[in-house]
Amino acid sequence: MKTLLAFIIVGLAIYAPICIIVGAIKKNKTSIRRGVIALVALVITFILYPSDATKKVSKDTTEQTKNVSEKPKETSKKPAESTKKVEKPVVSKEKNETKEESKINTSVFRYAKKVDVTDARDITKHITVTVFMDKKLREGLAAQHVLNQTYDFVQQTDIKGADTLTVGVMVGELRVFQYTVDLTKFVPKEAEPMINVVLASSTVEKISPEVEEFAKTFEWKMKK
Repeated sequence: MKTLLAFIIVGLAIYAPICIIVGAIKKNKTSIRRGVIALVALVITFILYPSDATKKVSKDTTEQTKNVSEKPKETSKKPAESTKKVEKPVVSKEKNETKEESKINTSVFRYAKKVDVTDARDITKHITVTVFMDKKLREGLAAQHVLNQTYDFVQQTDIKGADTLTVGVMVGELRVFQYTVDLTKFVPKEAEPMINVVLASSTVEKISPEVEEFAKTFEWKMKK
């Protein structure tokens, strides 16, 4: 008899909490009601069961209830983090060559609106100067001014290290005169006209008809 009651108590002790827990989770009133009835039956059975056995069954019931009520831990796998290395754009290792601002003094060309200088002494020992004159100025007179001022320009220490100097004369957008001075042959001569001293060590590379007529009039000694 005691063994049968023990089985009944254990069964009710397991069944009652399961019904109540499941009914609470699923909000099923019928399941909850069954659990309550099972609990009532369990209490009645406890009254009929000896005290020492009751303690044992109570302990077993508590452990069973605890195991049922514990929810299994959810093992959620996080998506694997991308380990792909983001490739950085390849930056060209080629050195960006920047033209340094020329330190050559061009103030001697005092009638010029602008003077551009290309200093290539470190490569070719050559300097190129482009002198922009006012477009309203006569081409011959513009060339005369630049030739006279070249006399002083080639003697300044700013161009030391250059072997040749090309001077271009611009009137507006037209290159009316261009010559290259061989600095190794330039010799200052105070007694002679500055234009002829410059032209003596120069080669004329470009000359407009108007400048050429002007040169003939003033007897420039040019070499082409």
